[in-house]
Amino acid sequence: MLPEKYLQDPCRLSVPYWKDGRITVPENMKIIHQQAFDSRMGNDYTDERYFRLLHPLKNVRNQRLVNALLCRMQEADFATVSGKVDSFSNPERLYRRCGFQGEDIRHVLTVKRAEEKRGSIEG
Repeated sequence: MLPEKYLQDPCRLSVPYWKDGRITVPENMKIIHQQAFDSRMGNDYTDERYFRLLHPLKNVRNQRLVNALLCRMQEADFATVSGKVDSFSNPERLYRRCGFQGEDIRHVLTVKRAEEKRGSIEG
């Protein structure tokens, strides 16, 4: 991945720039942006949704822990965070209170086992 492409829209790509080339997505898994997602994929894949938010680091509001970390990133122009959409602890709410913004969702799709596929057809 070219750094220029990542910098144009850091939350749009399926994995962050620093992870690209360092992780290998298993053959039974896909990571796609919400714009490429089709609900019919649920027939063949289990779907876990993850948000990705961006902070421009120009205005760091006082939310102690997260902002303390952001203030230490003096050489960066922005920071991104991600987390599970349906998480009980709701990290998205904390990040948004700290000034993170965006609406990007990643779908982590894992191929369903045969019995899971039968259950979704029968159900």
